[in-house]
Amino acid sequence: MSGQAGKDNLVPDTSNTYDMVIVGGGSHGGALAWQASIRGYKVLLLERDDFVSGTSANSMKIIHGGVRYLQRLDIVRLRLSVSERTKLLSIAPHLVFPLKCVIPTYKKLSKNKWIVGAAFKLYDLLSAERNRGVSECKQILNTGILSKRELKQAFPDIKDNCFTGGAVWYDATVHSAERLVLSYLFSAQELGAHTLNYTAVTEILTEAGQVVGIVAIDKFSQKEIRVKCGLVVDATGPWSFFKKYCDQTQKKWYFTKAVNIIVNRRLVDDAIGLTVPASQNAVSRMLFLAPTENATAIGTWYFYCEGGIAAANDVTQNEITLILKDINSVLSGVVLMLSDVFRVQVGLLPVKSGKPSIGDPELIADSEIEMADKYGGPSGLVYIQGTKLTTALSSSIRCLDVINENTKGRFAKAIHSEKLFDWQTTDKYGEFLRGCEVKYKHLWSADIVREIISCLGTKIERVAVIAEANMELQGVVPGGANISLALIAYIIENQRVFTLSDLLLRRLNVGAYLVPAMETVECCADILARHFGWSQAMRAENIRDLLETYPSWTKEK
Repeated sequence: MSGQAGKDNLVPDTSNTYDMVIVGGGSHGGALAWQASIRGYKVLLLERDDFVSGTSANSMKIIHGGVRYLQRLDIVRLRLSVSERTKLLSIAPHLVFPLKCVIPTYKKLSKNKWIVGAAFKLYDLLSAERNRGVSECKQILNTGILSKRELKQAFPDIKDNCFTGGAVWYDATVHSAERLVLSYLFSAQELGAHTLNYTAVTEILTEAGQVVGIVAIDKFSQKEIRVKCGLVVDATGPWSFFKKYCDQTQKKWYFTKAVNIIVNRRLVDDAIGLTVPASQNAVSRMLFLAPTENATAIGTWYFYCEGGIAAANDVTQNEITLILKDINSVLSGVVLMLSDVFRVQVGLLPVKSGKPSIGDPELIADSEIEMADKYGGPSGLVYIQGTKLTTALSSSIRCLDVINENTKGRFAKAIHSEKLFDWQTTDKYGEFLRGCEVKYKHLWSADIVREIISCLGTKIERVAVIAEANMELQGVVPGGANISLALIAYIIENQRVFTLSDLLLRRLNVGAYLVPAMETVECCADILARHFGWSQAMRAENIRDLLETYPSWTKEK
């Protein structure tokens, strides 16, 4: 991590007591900060690195509608997933988009085209209210079926393993998982929460078995911070300190590496789920291929963490070999090699038990919410973890319900609007987009307007004010990414950016899939260097840190 000069003066309020301190700035921590703020909690969220720089960023970016739960007839979870997808399409239409998905069908009874098609029609009925409040251009269509010829035309590179056709359903994809979680965090901040990145919690303070505060360290200044609070929520997942304060003989935690890769080829225009034959592995595995810009995201593989959590970000050569073997077993006419892999995404997800004797580990079925005093720990310490970006909001509400039940709190009901800070209009998405293209055509092309909206939604007006005030900021960054200089200026001033990776990967979603153009990298590094007063050495360090997030072989090309 690169150090900074010029870190802003936002610090926790150490003179008063917070109702809740949340530790961890991923999807569950961010969602909880927002939902707690809506209910009137005085909230402080602390993240030891940058916001959304862990597992939440390393996902397939799919907003699931629960179609998988049809197999187990888990109607409750299916309807919850549909409801959460509908909510995200409604409150964040600038970030969440419908995604057409296909699965091949076979002669086998359980995968028969007509049986799967009938099951999907049941799904249509169970999700009949899926488009309530959703803009017309964002609506989820009914399911359908494809003939064998139609499937082959749509996916010419998919190996023909005796499929009879395909079944179609629609889910959603988030343009940037990072921006969605940042939207939760900044929405909480708009309601009075303090949200700080690069601030590491080192100790929970207790008195007479009750949480009374925390000790944290600012990672740039190394200054110690002491904050009073009666409630601490651990949303750090595998990096949890919750177990440190509990009797670990009463509960065990297990995690697995979840790996997705990005290949520099557009293999599919719609998403497709393909089954790797059992002959490849101990058991068959379902892979999902989804289009992303000019690339393809493929996942997910699950690998036991042989080296523990400390080694979780490492993917071994054997694992990469298995990944490529799996992919190539379902492709025809295309052979992917190591040089085609431009990003390896690794996250840690909670599983029900340790290393399985055969097959993939089983992820926990639902978010886990635990009170430390149940396991011999202090009152006021809570743990939340989950596996799905889709249901982070509902999990955070359930966490608040648990807290209120256990503490007889006063914050049971929402007292503020649930609109995100970056989508405050009553206009439908399409109307807003077209209106902005006309309103700001004197500043930017339609492509740039759309790019700003995909990042900041209705806050485009604030970017326009910056551009109007400074003609030099009406331009764009070189490299072909349609990045407005005024957008960068707004983000640097308002969204706690401290490194080049913060700016490009998590605020602008540039380089999330493929290595960004060096013109773009150099220009953004120059902007940050001027803003923070970096030396040439620090500027070079930031560029090096960014490039090191990509596999070594991508830099050898």
